[in-house]
Amino acid sequence: MPGPTRESVRKNLELDEAYDEWLAELDRLGLAGDPLVPLAASQTAGLLDRLGFAAEDRRDALATRVLPEDHPELWWLLERSHNAVVRGLRPDAPRWSLPMLPERLGPVGRFFPLHVLLCAVHPLHEWHRQHAIDDEISWASMRDLGRGVAIHRATHGHGGLDKAGWLSLHFHGELFELGRLQFELQAQTIGLHIPATGPLTPAACDDALGQARRFIPRHFPDPPRRRVVCTSWLLDEQLADYLPPDSNIVRFQRRFTMEPGAADDDHEPLRFVFRRVPPDVGELARDTTLQRALVDHLRDGGHWRVRSGWVPL
Repeated sequence: MPGPTRESVRKNLELDEAYDEWLAELDRLGLAGDPLVPLAASQTAGLLDRLGFAAEDRRDALATRVLPEDHPELWWLLERSHNAVVRGLRPDAPRWSLPMLPERLGPVGRFFPLHVLLCAVHPLHEWHRQHAIDDEISWASMRDLGRGVAIHRATHGHGGLDKAGWLSLHFHGELFELGRLQFELQAQTIGLHIPATGPLTPAACDDALGQARRFIPRHFPDPPRRRVVCTSWLLDEQLADYLPPDSNIVRFQRRFTMEPGAADDDHEPLRFVFRRVPPDVGELARDTTLQRALVDHLRDGGHWRVRSGWVPL
């Protein structure tokens, strides 16, 4: 019996015209040289444990595995998406996209991006190994997969993964977690990102920046990059009006030479701290100094801003 085609995938999964460009690109790309073998349940479970998945997310991820005999249309998508991701395991490779599937497909659709990326974990780990990247850094960087699923559950109330665009940096060989901070290879600079993994202590930041100053020139010396640039609501100087001068956030801000200009963005700090943006911010908790600062500033008619700053690499 012939397998699925682009047209049958579109029809049977009821994908509208918004998916046409993606489907056409997957059809053009086709399959890799060797057929993709589905990860066994035990292999998937081992990866989920290694990537720090919470028990509830681990359970749902195992329950939504995509198998060719059970989900032929999704398997058509997964094989070709996997080819796109693995082909992109280098910073100069073509970009790829992995859109969210329609909500009507339920959990298997919400977890589809995760299963594409899980199939690419071992190729990414091997790419890291070929570039002499320490095993601990490799796995720490990939643990954003588990973090992304946990954030999805905290935000939406159920499991899934809607951060494939962000995770494309990891699977493009561009982003590495070095201690407390993440560092992204950009054209002329290094982007600094702050995962939600605990206190932003000065000692932890010193350690992370020290690692970056050794790691980047050693593994990615060309082109030379002289600055580490952070663009974040955490650099909004208005936070210093609410937080103690010795708070971790205020001390973090003092590291940076600020760039001129700022952009209003009330949603980003709320999504980061509360995982939701309700119509009435009065619904939000006010249990910590930071929570009270974010809520009170907005209730008083203010706006939070995203700022950019840099430190030398």
